[in-house]
Amino acid sequence: MSDTRNIEVCWDQLLEAFSRAIDDVLGDLTLEPTVRTRAVAKLETLHAAIRGLGHTWHEIRSLLPQVVDVDTASSDGHRFTPNSAYLKPLARVLHSHGGETTVQEAIAGTLKEMESRLIAADREPLNSGEVRCFNRVRYARLALKERGLIEHTGNNGLWKLTPAGMRWAESDSETLPSPVATEDPRQQSLPF
Repeated sequence: MSDTRNIEVCWDQLLEAFSRAIDDVLGDLTLEPTVRTRAVAKLETLHAAIRGLGHTWHEIRSLLPQVVDVDTASSDGHRFTPNSAYLKPLARVLHSHGGETTVQEAIAGTLKEMESRLIAADREPLNSGEVRCFNRVRYARLALKERGLIEHTGNNGLWKLTPAGMRWAESDSETLPSPVATEDPRQQSLPF
């Protein structure tokens, strides 16, 4: 797996963690209202700064050569189902749920749809403890998000197709469309 992919997954996880922290502080009624307001403001400022850095990273990544997705081999020589094989099944699962569903339902549905294509090596745990095929579905989400086919919902437990993603899921094409330019109105630039 490329370092750029690792960075992007970590970035998404960090943003989700900040969103949860904001929700936790807002829901903590034991804090004085002024303390809660200040804490949320600081968390939101940091969250916006991280989003700004993420935007800059995506601009940098677009300048880097694209890595072609090929079958990869494990240390013991087993072959894995390529990352690209997870893209269309994930889009179809989201489409079948009206365009959006929970992370758990999306992963379970994608793996059920791919059941006949998965091999034993896909079901092996990674060093992180997560099963490889679960991790591959998360990477498929990231790839679709980069292409503008999945949008950020603000709800950490929900994956949602964009209108372009809905059209692609309905199509017979397995080929990913060119990236769709999307403006995120919540995106803030950093002051430097």
